[in-house]
Amino acid sequence: MGSDYYDPTDIDTEVRILKSDLLALQVIKQLNLDKQPEFGGTEPAPSDSLALTTDACSRTRKKRAHYSLDSRRSSSHTGAQHQIIEIHYRSADKNLAANVVNTLINTYIEQNFKTRFESTMQASDWLSKQMVDLEMKVQTSQEKLVQYQKQHEILGIDEKQTSRLPNWMN
Repeated sequence: MGSDYYDPTDIDTEVRILKSDLLALQVIKQLNLDKQPEFGGTEPAPSDSLALTTDACSRTRKKRAHYSLDSRRSSSHTGAQHQIIEIHYRSADKNLAANVVNTLINTYIEQNFKTRFESTMQASDWLSKQMVDLEMKVQTSQEKLVQYQKQHEILGIDEKQTSRLPNWMN
């Protein structure tokens, strides 16, 4: 895509991912925020990830006001248009606020990388299967060509003529 390409649904999708409960839960788990009083937690985190998901999800929605995302379009000095997502997290502890934002961004980047890698691997697997299928079809076609030559008593091809045939016929 060129630098002029802009699709507002792309940025909306990214903002939705950044606002998702799943990403928030990953940050909560990584930073043990469920143990922080600011998140209403003093009890130890449940060891069962399913319990963490349902329990922390409701707390995450209650604390949603603590962070916000904003997307806007801006122009650089070269005149190129850029889409920017600003992430804000409010906390009395400035280190916690920075840690939450940085962890959210790093988790998002890692998740995005994993998703793209998995998609690439799936495409690679599919292409490999297609190659095997095509090789089998070529082999079958070659066998049918030999049978056709025999059935119609077409003279065989000697070594000199073989070198002039396309590779797929050899």
